[in-house]
Amino acid sequence: MRSTLFEIQSLSPWHALLMAALLVGAAAALVWREQRLGRIEPGEFARSLAVAAGLGVAIAVVFYVLTRFLHPIQVRAYGVMLMLAFAAGIGMACARAPRYRIEPLNIIDLSLFILFGSILGARLLYIALNWGDEYAQDPRAVLNVWEGGLSFHGGLIGGVLGGGLFSRRRGIRPAPAIDLVAPSVAFGYALARIGCFLNGCCAGGPTDLPWSVDFVHDKVAGAVHPTQLYSSLEHILIGLLLLWLAPRIRVPGHLGLWFLALSSVARSADEVFRRDHSADPWSWLPALTQAQAASIALIVISIALLWLTRKRVGYPLPAPEAPREPSKAERKGRKGRS
Repeated sequence: MRSTLFEIQSLSPWHALLMAALLVGAAAALVWREQRLGRIEPGEFARSLAVAAGLGVAIAVVFYVLTRFLHPIQVRAYGVMLMLAFAAGIGMACARAPRYRIEPLNIIDLSLFILFGSILGARLLYIALNWGDEYAQDPRAVLNVWEGGLSFHGGLIGGVLGGGLFSRRRGIRPAPAIDLVAPSVAFGYALARIGCFLNGCCAGGPTDLPWSVDFVHDKVAGAVHPTQLYSSLEHILIGLLLLWLAPRIRVPGHLGLWFLALSSVARSADEVFRRDHSADPWSWLPALTQAQAASIALIVISIALLWLTRKRVGYPLPAPEAPREPSKAERKGRKGRS
């Protein structure tokens, strides 16, 4: 496979200027679009434009400095697909935000909390499960996230904690926020699994099926199941099903629970073909793998919560109250105080 897409050598000042111009142009177009859609107040347009343009220039400068001292920089397929997954998820969530009465600008902040929490949780659980085999001899390798090595269940826990912390800080109802991001997570996970395929990690066991893949590296020998693509296709289908279910859900949080149950079913099925550390037999019940045991527990919890809360109704959410115009007496009082 192609774990490294390409390498970037030392950039010239002209290349850095071109990058800065492109980033500033893209930032300006985005801010202008948000202003046209009414998501940025007219008085905030200039400030938002300046912040976005400054961020574009800063990225170009940092990239220029890094390439001068750390070249060549390898652009890894796994990292690129991971970033594309989050970008696609943010775009979808922003488009669906009005249904859940959440400001699109809050989606970007929410995504940062989810991004940090999910990557941290996924990495920590993966390291815990594979410490003796991969990291005991070289602890510095725990920082090599771009090489793969993220646990779905750890990422799920970390993402929920990160999103919950943000919702609490901003006063956003957690259940509608979970329903909002559920399809985004499904499609984003599908993209991330394509990154796993390109990286050659998370592969399956030997097979002679026509669609078998030979990754040609030390970790996987011979033709094996492309379980990464199995998972990617499954989560595309799950995402489409969630989009179909969304307008039919009447209980806040149920769309997220459906994602949790369906994704866990898919992961349990994938474990039949997987051959890595998550596929090791569970010590308490060797007939199941570690990931299958966790997935079955999530399926039971999800179904139980769906059943126990089935009679609650919360959708459609009430429209936000329009700001009240001050009365004539209040306006006179303000003039008197001024």
